[in-house]
Amino acid sequence: MKRFLTIIICALAVVLHLHADNVKMGVLLPFSGSEARTSKMVEFYRGVLMAVDSITAERNIKVEVVALDCGMTVAQMETLLSKHTELADCDFIIGPQSGDQLPMLSAYCHERCIRLVVPFTLVNKPIDNEMLYCVSFDKDGCNQTAVSLFNSLFVNCNYICIKVEGAEPPLFKTITNAIASKGSAVKTFSADAEASILQSLLAADRKNVIVTNACSLTDVNKVYSQLNSALEGTEGYDISVMGDYEWQNHLQQCLHNFYRYDTHIPVTFFHNALSRNNVIFDNNYMRHFGVPMLATSPRFAPMGFDVAWFFLNALDTYGKEGTSVEESIYNLYLSQHSPLQHSLLFKMSTKGGWINHSCRFVHYSPNNSIELLTR
Repeated sequence: MKRFLTIIICALAVVLHLHADNVKMGVLLPFSGSEARTSKMVEFYRGVLMAVDSITAERNIKVEVVALDCGMTVAQMETLLSKHTELADCDFIIGPQSGDQLPMLSAYCHERCIRLVVPFTLVNKPIDNEMLYCVSFDKDGCNQTAVSLFNSLFVNCNYICIKVEGAEPPLFKTITNAIASKGSAVKTFSADAEASILQSLLAADRKNVIVTNACSLTDVNKVYSQLNSALEGTEGYDISVMGDYEWQNHLQQCLHNFYRYDTHIPVTFFHNALSRNNVIFDNNYMRHFGVPMLATSPRFAPMGFDVAWFFLNALDTYGKEGTSVEESIYNLYLSQHSPLQHSLLFKMSTKGGWINHSCRFVHYSPNNSIELLTR
């Protein structure tokens, strides 16, 4: 198995090892060891290669890819960095998976002014490296992005809070605080009260936005049941529901109500298998590699594609000594490329480096369509 994977990786690298060193990208991931882990890392790497193939086909940019098996231990990383001197002149490196290896690789990249893109490990301890980019999401940062999007979508609305018993999720607190800070009133309704009370809170002359602390399937169903009862025999109310990240887990059971009530669900990643871009990507993946993608959430090949495309695009647009990957590049990125799965919005972290604050809304429209909303 290990030899087979090594052959695959080397063969793919040769195919995309282009003749000019315009951009040099390192990929340091554990390509051996656990079969389940290895399959995911290979799939991620294939997505990276498809991004290279895509961007070099449409731009005057040439990319050299150096892909190496870094294992999972500090000793393996140390050996790899001492042995492979060709890594020293990379423009950016993607990796590692192991949090134990991160400090060593970060120090290596910092010393040589190499951008380090960390796809899987969240930085929990301070790291002195302003060229480190963490793809994993910071929930507090994502919540702030979600509130910004919420405020841009829902202006001068009738805000109704349907509360269920239990703890309040952080996003719910952040959104209700933001509504209050604007001076807008929030009408509160207990999910265990009579539906007629909820009906009395609805406004006929403007949009009604429902916010709720419901997260579990039982509680989400309770919220929609109350809305169904309150609206029975009525018409003309304009209603939108704001959900929580957890609501995507209830898609099968709640899809009808998601559509009916114009539901918005925040996501840090989203793979729409029916979108044109993803259908094309899936077909190309199957054609290139002869196997379907793993049925995981998130999917690893689209993630690899989005991450690599983002940084290759940034280097091509702003140059190797250009601006850091901040909001200007994020906006450019969205205008030129609709992410297959992962959207990236990097902001400086107090722990050092940059961390992903991206959040989008999956909008389930009453016309039974799905769209991704971003600011």
